[in-house]
Amino acid sequence: MSASEAGHSEPWRNNFYPAGWPIARELEYASRKLTVIEVNGTYYSLQSAATFAKWREQTPTDFVFTLKATRYADQPPRAGRGR
Repeated sequence: MSASEAGHSEPWRNNFYPAGWPIARELEYASRKLTVIEVNGTYYSLQSAATFAKWREQTPTDFVFTLKATRYADQPPRAGRGR
């Protein structure tokens, strides 16, 4: 069984993360306490190769990311709704 959180921000601060833990280091901390993190950001926008590389650098080699498919996979753009 894997333990996960969806994203790594509020309301986790000062509950899961130690009080005062730097926001820029939340992924580093979470990846050492959990085995998986679901990335919601991939649903809303494309992530760059540099972003994925940065995440890889901040996490252990056996850490797992689950990525949400883009919202356009199940909600095609409609006239007047951007894109």
